[in-house]
Amino acid sequence: MQATLTNGGIALALLVSVSAASPAFSDPQLSDDAAKKMVQAGLQSSGSYIKLGRLQVVEGKTDYKKAQISLLTYKTYERWEKVGAISITREWDRATSVYRYGDFSSGILAKVIVDITPKGQAAATALKEEFVRFPYGSFRVIRIVKNEGMRAAGEDFRTILFLFDATWDPLYKRYAELTSEVLSEKRKGRVLLRYDPFASNWVWDAQDYANAEEEFSTDNVPKAVALLGLLGGGLGGR
Repeated sequence: MQATLTNGGIALALLVSVSAASPAFSDPQLSDDAAKKMVQAGLQSSGSYIKLGRLQVVEGKTDYKKAQISLLTYKTYERWEKVGAISITREWDRATSVYRYGDFSSGILAKVIVDITPKGQAAATALKEEFVRFPYGSFRVIRIVKNEGMRAAGEDFRTILFLFDATWDPLYKRYAELTSEVLSEKRKGRVLLRYDPFASNWVWDAQDYANAEEEFSTDNVPKAVALLGLLGGGLGGR
């Protein structure tokens, strides 16, 4: 799934599914040491994933299989363009172009071509299937503050709170400045994990991040836990 590593929902994406290749990850009873390793791996794989090529900006949700991105995602792309990581060629824009019924009826707002720049190529750490990944930085988990299990609707979940150090990528720091977000090197996070018994792994269902000295500005994890409580979940397991 996708997750942001910043306070205000900046960009995409943390794609995390921790395999049970290691015995530490094969049991729903996740130890603090295993949780620390898992969170560490997740943070290190975090970054903003940008799809290159021809895309449609649409009123609905992002659907990369259809080469469609939402207006919110497009705003993310525009920020990466401003810092020089990508270039966007605007082929057609509904606000300024001649009326075409097919485009209006399908909810298309614009048609663009996205390319990576030399600066972007120097910063990118992964290129696959027309996607480019701009890393947030490098991270080190300092301490697991809380590691609590619960069961709801026949599934196992865990809430993990942790402290970590961040060394932010210079290009990403410029990106974050466009949103007026101040990124500290001392950070904290909380994640809600769901255990997949078929794949024998943990996947991230919700997450929040903040500077260590500040309050969380998002409440994705508390909302998700509250919903599980309505489904009959109970906290307290190890």
